Amino acid sequence: MVDNNLPIVPWVGLGGIKLYSHISQFYDLIANMDEKSRLFTKFFIRYEIKGSVDLWFNLMNGKLFKITALKDYRIVFGSDGIQSV
Repeated sequence: MVDNNLPIVPWVGLGGIKLYSHISQFYDLIANMDEKSRLFTKFFIRYEIKGSVDLWFNLMNGKLFKITALKDYRIVFGSDGIQSV
């Protein structure tokens, strides 16, 4: 699901995942994963995808509001912006 070869686009997304996508688009991934998840308060949940990215969802509206690149998501800073390696 996460493509580490795609660029990070600030305020848009990374690895082919777009910010503000609805959690329903990730049901298959979430249901079949053995990855870590953590509930923050009653309204936010975080799913870790194989050390590559964290996906943060607002449970009130179901929207992906934050994507965090983790240690296995390699990036390089170029003159034309941030590109993954």
